[in-house]
Amino acid sequence: MTLAIVWESTRIAVMYDSLEMLTPFQCMVKSPYSTLYIVSDTTVAESMLFLSLDLLISLRFPFGGKKLMNQFQIGMIWFYFLTLTADLVYCWYRSVVENQNTPKLISIKCINSEILPEDFYLVHYVSNAVVTLVAAFLCLMSMIIYHTQKSQNDAVRAVQLKRQGLVLKRLATLFLYTLIVQTTPLLVVTSLYAAGEDSPHLVIVWLAQIILYPSYPLLCVTREYKILLRQRSVKVNPHPSPLRNLIT
Repeated sequence: MTLAIVWESTRIAVMYDSLEMLTPFQCMVKSPYSTLYIVSDTTVAESMLFLSLDLLISLRFPFGGKKLMNQFQIGMIWFYFLTLTADLVYCWYRSVVENQNTPKLISIKCINSEILPEDFYLVHYVSNAVVTLVAAFLCLMSMIIYHTQKSQNDAVRAVQLKRQGLVLKRLATLFLYTLIVQTTPLLVVTSLYAAGEDSPHLVIVWLAQIILYPSYPLLCVTREYKILLRQRSVKVNPHPSPLRNLIT
């Protein structure tokens, strides 16, 4: 998504004063933004779904789920490949059909909302939002199973649950970020399309989405930096003196 945004923003800035016109299909060929945008949306939504299923299976079948996990991973790869291929084929097909039925010309800046018809984006946005919401439901089920199993007095299982609890915490944070940055804008854009709003409102949602994108990476960088500082402090003073402990 970052690559797509940088590419498209640079293209718009360079071509801003150009009066050249292109067909939607020519824009699909010359500007990869629409393709990369669809790939990123589908990848993020299905990644959340697969992470939730992976954690749910590992919590539900802690000792006998290895074979099930192997089958799940193979199915996951095939599901992602087939759905992404179908999404891209449908995207390019609609650009060709749109060009044949109504051979309109659009600016060489190739604004994403002008390349493909609204009904394509409605299907794309709704399907990705539904996948993310299903993944959020599975994550909630994982939380319930985790807290249920945490109350059991099993030493071996307690070690596994401690590790899985850290994974669940990070997954919940990632879900919150995804819901705010991707799912909510998708639902808002879907509502705007359904209400027949014009492109300026869509641009506002698009800009808000871009502004929010760096928030989670910045959080991860800050967290890793704090861990690095903590590790360095331990290496510098691995055995603090008893007098220092009394003072602190």
